[in-house]
Amino acid sequence: MPPPGTGITTATATEARPYSLAHSSLPTDLPNPTTFYARLPPAGAPPWISNPQAAATILTAELADPYGYGRIVREGEDVLRIVEEKDATAKEKALREINTGIYAFEAPFVFEALSTVGRDNAQGEYYLTDVVAAARSAGRKVCALPVADPEEARASPQATRSDRKRIKELERELLRKERALAETAALLVLSKKVAAIFNKGEAE
Repeated sequence: MPPPGTGITTATATEARPYSLAHSSLPTDLPNPTTFYARLPPAGAPPWISNPQAAATILTAELADPYGYGRIVREGEDVLRIVEEKDATAKEKALREINTGIYAFEAPFVFEALSTVGRDNAQGEYYLTDVVAAARSAGRKVCALPVADPEEARASPQATRSDRKRIKELERELLRKERALAETAALLVLSKKVAAIFNKGEAE
């Protein structure tokens, strides 16, 4: 089972190998791709123009409570990287500008950058957001475009309800499997005790 992460989502969208774009061979003459998280509503991903001089342009938002979102790390006006919640330091978690999950990348640079993406992070995943740091390392420009209304960056109520329903289904399935495992372990212990009793009786 390949590890989860944005790498799988991107690979699936481009019909590359289902492991990660970092391990795929893609044509280099593709148009500049715009990507966004599947759970965002259409209203959350309006048409927008990327900076033609930038290797990547990110749609960002400033939230009063940014918990759970990737934070935009800047140096002045320059975007340095995107750090995920689980990888962020206390100082980075205090940042309020977040990644909405909507990007415009320059091709073929994005495909070249993805070949450098690894899994050295808290979740052991391939992060599409690591392309931003790769662009900076290559001396390329990265732009951020803040949305006027942060609510545009949030998932639709329908998507949120669907997520909650799916989580409850997974929790029920996990509970069922845990109970089945506990019952199997109890039966195994019981069978060993019965076998020990019979073996002792035969020995006498």
